[in-house]
Amino acid sequence: KVYAKEMTEKDHRVMLARVLRCKCRVMLSGYHSPLYDRVFARWAHRGWHFVEMERPNHAGQGMIKERRTEVVYMNYIL
Repeated sequence: KVYAKEMTEKDHRVMLARVLRCKCRVMLSGYHSPLYDRVFARWAHRGWHFVEMERPNHAGQGMIKERRTEVVYMNYIL
């Protein structure tokens, strides 16, 4: 377990509903998930998109660090 408290699916849905109402620039970082991909695909017409970055996973305890694809969802162009 990496975090002291993991968000539930309900927590994610509540946060996404709030984020989508923001009238400012928003950037969320995480990993692909069916929920996030589905929600932000529906909001693409309002400028939401994502950028993928392959990053080493430093959370693992082993000697070999796996690489993971991190996703940054945002409602503006960098």
